[in-house]
Amino acid sequence: MNDRALQQPGTTGAIPGGNGREWAGWLSATGGESPLITQYLRVLLRWKWVILGAVLAAFLIGLISTLMMTPLYTAQTSIEISRESDRIVKSEGVERESSASDLEFYQTQYGLLKARSLGERVARDLKLVDDPKFFAAFGVETGKSGGLLANNSTQPLGAAGREGRLRQATGILLSRIGISPVRSSRLVNVTFTSPDAELSARVANAWSRNFIQSNLERRFEANSYARKYLETRLEQLRGKLDESERLLVGYAENQKIITISSPVAGSGSDGSSAERSLVADDLAALNAELAKATADRVQSESLLQGGGKRNAVLGNAAISQLRQRRAEAAAEYSKLMVQFEPGYPAARAIESQIAQLDRSIAREETRVGEAVTSTLTDARARESALGSKVESLKARLLEEKRRSIQYNIYKRDVDTNSQQYDALLQRYKEIGVAGGVGTNNVSVVDQAMVPDGPSSPRLFFNLLLAMLVGLGLGAALAFALEQIAHGAPRSFSVTSTRPAEGKSTTSYALAHSLARARRKVVLIDGDMRSPSIHGLFGKRNERGLSNFLTGSDNIGELLQPTDLDGLSIMAAGPQPPNAAELLTGNRLDELITALLKQFDNVVIDSPPVMGLADAPLIASKVEGTIYAVESRGNKASAVKLALGRLASANAHILGVVLTKFEPKQSGFGSYGYGYDYGYGYGQGKKGGRKAEG
Repeated sequence: MNDRALQQPGTTGAIPGGNGREWAGWLSATGGESPLITQYLRVLLRWKWVILGAVLAAFLIGLISTLMMTPLYTAQTSIEISRESDRIVKSEGVERESSASDLEFYQTQYGLLKARSLGERVARDLKLVDDPKFFAAFGVETGKSGGLLANNSTQPLGAAGREGRLRQATGILLSRIGISPVRSSRLVNVTFTSPDAELSARVANAWSRNFIQSNLERRFEANSYARKYLETRLEQLRGKLDESERLLVGYAENQKIITISSPVAGSGSDGSSAERSLVADDLAALNAELAKATADRVQSESLLQGGGKRNAVLGNAAISQLRQRRAEAAAEYSKLMVQFEPGYPAARAIESQIAQLDRSIAREETRVGEAVTSTLTDARARESALGSKVESLKARLLEEKRRSIQYNIYKRDVDTNSQQYDALLQRYKEIGVAGGVGTNNVSVVDQAMVPDGPSSPRLFFNLLLAMLVGLGLGAALAFALEQIAHGAPRSFSVTSTRPAEGKSTTSYALAHSLARARRKVVLIDGDMRSPSIHGLFGKRNERGLSNFLTGSDNIGELLQPTDLDGLSIMAAGPQPPNAAELLTGNRLDELITALLKQFDNVVIDSPPVMGLADAPLIASKVEGTIYAVESRGNKASAVKLALGRLASANAHILGVVLTKFEPKQSGFGSYGYGYDYGYGYGQGKKGGRKAEG
């Protein structure tokens, strides 16, 4: 962005509290120091005694106030708040661990440390209600009315009075207690401040001690409540269990249902036993016997159908022995027949023996065959008898199961009530063990010691703060006085709507008045198209403003003194080909800044507003603009349009001067205004009429 763009009307920026000239000076590349800061420093130096007086007054006030303050002593105790308490026993307490975040937990603890109930507990613990020194230390009256004694000063306070005094002591404690968590740790500092060092230490220690006790009591009360609740529930469940057992036994007696308990596989991990009826046991036993009888019958039938008798005979030991003896007798008979006749006595005896053996073998074979047939008959009979008994037991078992439906309902009620009762009884025992152990998650790290010296007032800090406040007030007072006794702006321009409205005369009058007020003033002829200021003072216009804007840095050669002490002028100088182009640069800002270092006021006689860009450009670089309006011959619309152009250039209109006013003609005439003033302005006879000052 170039300087021309910065200085165009309507685009000139403005520093808050400043104007376009100050903004352009701020961005100036040639100046290492901001003119705005320079002006502020000059204001502070101008009112340095006011600022020094304010600082001194604040210092004295701070010193006196500090010396008059009552010394306060702060005692501090440190405690640690753990997220979980130490587990001394395995049994858990009634309170389950919170699932909320640590932030919520610790914020709750900090809130409990500031609770009113804790303050009342500390007040009771230290017996502050009966301690007049405690109230006197904090400026609380303890006389007859509302004091520690009744109105007659001999009777102690009643219950209502003591309660009120307790609330008063609690309020004092809460207003002086401080809770300061140590960042990124579980430590909390508890502080108490009072005029008594020993009291501060007592209260700080009592505060932490009672906080721990109250924490334990809350845990114990929670366990106690749980025990009472479980006792009630156990009593209720005990009654329900007794009733359900009576119903079960009564129904079993009426229905003749007899059960026995026996451990069964998968009956429960706790080793519980399942109940079975006698009918079911008998049926199971008989069914096993029936299966065995059936197997025996099948085996017997198989023997008969597959040559079982022959096999039984062959396998009989007695028959085998008889046949062995017969074979021996037959062999001996055959030997005798070789030598003797059949009638031989010895042969006849052996023959008789053989016949006897045959009869014995026949009888034994008959007996063995009958035995096999008898075994099959017995197996069939036994199988049939067992089958009848099993069918009978099946019918009895089905009937018993039908009658056991309600029995099982009663049995489930008994089991449910028994399980609930056992579970609650176990929990009751656990709470009883845990509730009797003083587990706590809060512990004291450092006890509060009696402070060696007061924590306030801090003399050095208070004096430093007082001086800073005094410095700020002094600076504010200096700037306020600068605005109230400031008078005319240090730099301003004078312009009008059109030529010949008396703006140059107004500029001359203002500069003359300021000079007579013993202020150093420089009057600059900013109307380089139609200069007139040098003529008012009888000076030459050989060198002036245009020379500086085109590069001349010797400001002293461009200034001309006047007959009035303190008033100097700077003529317009040679007429440039394009005055507006010179005004868009930084040179005018530099000129004003340099002149303000030598003069108290800079007054610029600007060209008219309408038709030219000079006046808005100059107005954007000074503190304010005075607008000259002829009392007749102007249209209100033209004046409004001109003021709008100045406003778009961020010009600050200080006021309006009414020129050429005649009491007899106190209205605006109908003299028209043409827009022929413009490019022909300043060209003398060639361009039209010459402008008047």
